[in-house]
This record gives sequence, C-alpha cells and structure tokens, in this order.
Amino acid sequence: MKNLVQQLNAELSEFKMHYCRLTENFLFQDWDRMQKIIDDYYSNWSNEISKNYHALPTSVKRNEQDKFINSELAKAKENFNNNIIKLANRIAKKGLEIDNIKINTYNAFPNIECRITDGNQSIIAYTVLAGGNIQRPHYRYLIK
Repeated sequence: MKNLVQQLNAELSEFKMHYCRLTENFLFQDWDRMQKIIDDYYSNWSNEISKNYHALPTSVKRNEQDKFINSELAKAKENFNNNIIKLANRIAKKGLEIDNIKINTYNAFPNIECRITDGNQSIIAYTVLAGGNIQRPHYRYLIK
C-alpha cells in the first residue's frame, strides 16, 4: 500500500501544487472579506455582524494575515495527503494487485485522469476541481 501512496503522490504532485495555489489565492480574497466583517463590527454593530465577527478565526481578529494563510494552507496540504491515502484504499478495494500497479497520467488541466493497471485489470481515476470567488477550492477523486 505504501508503494501505491508514493506513486499517487508523485503522479498528483502537479495537481497538488495547482490546488495549493488556488487555495492561497482564495485565502487572500477571503482575508479581505473577513477584514470587512471586522470593520463593520467596530463601526456598525448589530447582532448579525456580531455573530459573523465571533465566528472569525483568532488570527484574523489579531490581524495576523501570514499566520492565518500559512495555517489554512497547512490544513489544505494535510487534507490532500489524507485524501491520497483514502484514494489508495479505494483503489485497493477494486481488487488490483497492489505490488504490480502501474499508473499512467493524462492531464486535462486543471483536472487529471489516471489509468491504473496491474497488468490484468485496469481502472480509471480522475479528479474534479471546483471553486470560485465564493467557494474555497475543493476537489473530488472519482474512480471508474
């Protein structure tokens, strides 16, 4: 299983870098949104604004942008690594011989499609990346 996780990490490294760049860009935009909540809290207090303010992370309230962004990026990378392990487990459940697995990756940037074979049977795993101005970047691994 360890070999499969290493192969997946190698094949998906470009996707991981792209996902982290998108996440970082989103976090800078989100920082601006959260700063507006702080400004509103101090200038136009109301119950709704108060709820939004108290839901903010402490690093945002303390105006520690670097700490906030680094912390959120670390969480995104950890989540990505955990999802690689989950993907390896899902592939193993398909009945492939884990020791003989070969992975061929085809890019359809920003998403990636992989043909995974053990010589006897093959499966296709691919990513779907989504996100935008309102939603944080996120992705799914799908297996056929």
